[in-house]
Amino acid sequence: MRKGLADVKATEYFGRTGGEPAPSTPDELATFVRSETLKWAKVIKAAGIEPE
Repeated sequence: MRKGLADVKATEYFGRTGGEPAPSTPDELATFVRSETLKWAKVIKAAGIEPE
């Protein structure tokens, strides 16, 4: 993934489509997903959002 995301064509594509490539290790990704899950769970709970 790192090699692919570092490719000029990939970087240009992400730039055109508003994406922001963020190559990481599996551990870094897991940490990011955990932190995002906790953060958004708090927002959802505070807003009183219920699943449909």
